[in-house]
Amino acid sequence: MLESGSYIIPTLNYVPYIEKPPLLYWLIAISYKIFGVNEFAARLIPALSGAAICGSIFVFARRLKMIDVGGFAAVIMATSLGYIIFSRMVFFDGLLTAFLSLSLLSFYTWYNGGQRLFLLLCYGFLGCAVMVKGFVAPVLFGLVVGGFLLWERAFWSKLRKCLDPIGILIFVAIVLPWHLWASLEEEGFSWFYFINEHVLRFLDLREPKDYYTGPLYYYIPRILGYVFPWTPFLGLLALRTQPSQEVLKKFLWLWFLVPLAFFSLSKAKANYYMIVGIVPMCLLVSMKITELLKDNRWCPILVCGLLSVFLGLVLWGGAYFFPIKGFEIYQPKSPYLLFFVAILSVLGMSLFYIKRQGIFMLFSVAAISGGLFITILGSAQQAEDFFSGKEVGSFLASKDEVYFYKNYEELSSIVFYLKKPVTIVDSVSSDLRYGEEKGDSNRFCDSAQMLKEYENRPREEIYMVVHKKSLHDFQNSFLKTKFNILFSKENIFVLERTDLPKKEL
Repeated sequence: MLESGSYIIPTLNYVPYIEKPPLLYWLIAISYKIFGVNEFAARLIPALSGAAICGSIFVFARRLKMIDVGGFAAVIMATSLGYIIFSRMVFFDGLLTAFLSLSLLSFYTWYNGGQRLFLLLCYGFLGCAVMVKGFVAPVLFGLVVGGFLLWERAFWSKLRKCLDPIGILIFVAIVLPWHLWASLEEEGFSWFYFINEHVLRFLDLREPKDYYTGPLYYYIPRILGYVFPWTPFLGLLALRTQPSQEVLKKFLWLWFLVPLAFFSLSKAKANYYMIVGIVPMCLLVSMKITELLKDNRWCPILVCGLLSVFLGLVLWGGAYFFPIKGFEIYQPKSPYLLFFVAILSVLGMSLFYIKRQGIFMLFSVAAISGGLFITILGSAQQAEDFFSGKEVGSFLASKDEVYFYKNYEELSSIVFYLKKPVTIVDSVSSDLRYGEEKGDSNRFCDSAQMLKEYENRPREEIYMVVHKKSLHDFQNSFLKTKFNILFSKENIFVLERTDLPKKEL
């Protein structure tokens, strides 16, 4: 975007990419302008999105005079596996979750207190959510809010107040300009973006299919993994407690169940779609914890805390002492931190049992989960170097010409370190299909064209990058005799032309 100057139509490998709106790209471009083009600048936006979610939960709960609920929920989120992973990844759903959460929290604050400012903020945040990932945001928002108002039997009375003219104007001012400009600038945008990307994706009729499908229960095990090691605490939601904040609970349950139903019914599945439900789930769990503590029912919390500690120790200790073949990269590097957090956990549990106060339970579970993820984050750089393509990209950055064979998605992280476009040979990329048809034809070629380029540039360094899944196809093609494998990194193979003198790496 910075190099091409195309701020309206996003590009991927320097060809048009219009599956998603550009807000994430704009924010990352601003980060690049300030901090330079580097890994820190790229990951700053998702990290800030994660921090915004935790902060907004705490502020929201404090405004409702439930500061203990906000504290529990923020800690649960900040130490959950899914939250940590998604706050490190440069992708749309983390930022979407932040803006959609801010919109729904603002709506409920307005509904509860009546301050118009929060309704206007609700519209503004919802507009930003649309600019992150399209119209899935207002669909989810409308279903949650509409269902909530119907449940509260206040649909028509509140709906009229919800439709604030200034709020609608704010929403339109955020959403309309880019969509209108892109429709005018890019021929074919309207059908591909509105119909193919939104409607046909949901119905599993989208072409090309860049997603996978799954059963109705697809997201259930993933939700359990999102909140690990707090997973046992989800069982607390089945316990009966003294009624409190029943209206808020209705809203939070709808906030969780509507996306679950929507994405479960959708034919297109992805591991990360349901992270929009992690915020209400954490709030519901934290509300249940505080209610149990008020009722002096500390035993279920203690049991769940012990189970969380046990699961954390099993995962961590198992990874250290019994590493799974092929996953050694995730093995903790030192057992000392394991013992340290185990001692903290036992101490915290003991204090909780003696004092019967939630802060000690929270301390103990936060210790084990925090220690667990300090280990994960401590090895994160090694893991990212292993999988990100950094080593391959850094090696190829100074070379004359780099080609990718067939696969782009599996090799795309290499482009970040190359800092130049690549040519895709016999492309099978779904993400680049639109750009291949509408964009720069120089970014794509078939094997015959590749061979001509090879023969016309006899003295230039030409390298081919092949993913493991396409290596068999390459070895069965007539290009095989023109390239030798220079080195491999996990699933990535780097090949050099056969007629150049051998060089040391």
